[in-house]
Amino acid sequence: MTANLSTHTNSDPGVSMTDDPEIRCPASYLQESWYRAHRSIQSSHNLPLIIEVTGCADPDVLVRTLHLLADRHEILRTSFAARDDQVCQVVRNAADVTFWSADLSRSGSPWDELLHLAAPHWQAGFSLSAGSPWRAGVVKLAERRHVVVLTLHHVLADAWSTAIVARDFERICRSLTAACDATLPPMEIQFGDYASWERALSADDFDERYFEALRSCGVKQQRLPNWADDGFEMVPQPAPAVRPDAVSQLYRAFSGSDWILASSVLTAVSATLYPYLGGAILIGFVSANRARPELLPLVGPVFNYVTLPCELRAGATVGEAVGLARREVARASHLQVPLGLVERSLGADQATIFDVTVNVMKAHQDGRQAMPPPADDPTFRVRPFPLSAWSLTGDGRRFAATSGLNFNVNMNPDGSLSPGIRYNSQLVGTDLAVRLGVSFSRALELVATSPQCGVSELLDHLIEPK
Repeated sequence: MTANLSTHTNSDPGVSMTDDPEIRCPASYLQESWYRAHRSIQSSHNLPLIIEVTGCADPDVLVRTLHLLADRHEILRTSFAARDDQVCQVVRNAADVTFWSADLSRSGSPWDELLHLAAPHWQAGFSLSAGSPWRAGVVKLAERRHVVVLTLHHVLADAWSTAIVARDFERICRSLTAACDATLPPMEIQFGDYASWERALSADDFDERYFEALRSCGVKQQRLPNWADDGFEMVPQPAPAVRPDAVSQLYRAFSGSDWILASSVLTAVSATLYPYLGGAILIGFVSANRARPELLPLVGPVFNYVTLPCELRAGATVGEAVGLARREVARASHLQVPLGLVERSLGADQATIFDVTVNVMKAHQDGRQAMPPPADDPTFRVRPFPLSAWSLTGDGRRFAATSGLNFNVNMNPDGSLSPGIRYNSQLVGTDLAVRLGVSFSRALELVATSPQCGVSELLDHLIEPK
């Protein structure tokens, strides 16, 4: 990529500085899509995080740590606004955040009570224009043992960011507890710099053959409603798990191949949607997008949905289809063309890739595995407990989003896969969602266990549309 990231948002000539104590900078493409989808509703597309702190007796130190954390990362002081139909980030001098507290030091089962207390905060929605969309709670478990409960809206952070938040929290809190200077080295860039850089990119910064391949991939996909039409809610629909032995067969069959799980999932998605959308579709595939070293310490939704065509060719084997998908994933992930730039380049008459998106995620630890305390200070310990947002579904967790249909796969510690879909309830009925979920799970298992069978045979084993 030829464009360079600026050194700091405040010095970016594209940023409007006013007499007000705030900075305005462009929203990223993904942030814009979230904002437009959520104009009239509160969004609960949240990332939960628990941080246990042992060795700190003063809860005010934990609150102070959170304020200093927000001082360090501008994204934690950010809300969103539209001006002249352009969505921008509004970065204020201080975070406008809701804090809550509880005392469970007398509880007989503090962990269970903690999760019960935290769940409503994790599931409650945010307005993206009224203050910074995150909240925090401080819960006392014992005299020198507390838990910080964080809820970050996805518009502020991705899964990678939760590890950065936990790491910087630990550094600041440790210094405050020891009455030392809690100042960390300054950030080289902020998320506003990333968004400005992303917006400055053009198709000329990338290989034109990539866009030509997308235009000529033969997609005959009916465009699904997206945020340009109206905001909507995504409804989760779980699917049957894929056995660990089937996953092991997959890795043995494609030993040494990069992107093998991703390309297998994409092949299964293509097979699932074949009866409805045909043999070639455009898919947005989630990518961490952290290859550039300056992006590694950045809190923000740096991830991207890279665009790739997926095609099931007549006469091909399942293994050949997986190989084709692997080449497309590798190319798209290497280029990292921003989603909004792809949509602009394809033109309004093309199917938007927000129609179908795919996420493949490693299972989050449940938090019971502790980080080892430093040898020089065994009395102070911080343990981050990242929790899977999709495990907090309750009786059916809904959230506003911008994708018409999302296929997701969680990799579990036992080696199994937990597939599922999230769907636009205005577009897909419950019966169809159940059929898609069952077909997706069945396709995944067949791709894993029968790479030598033909694509036609794979399709014959899936549920036909009613």
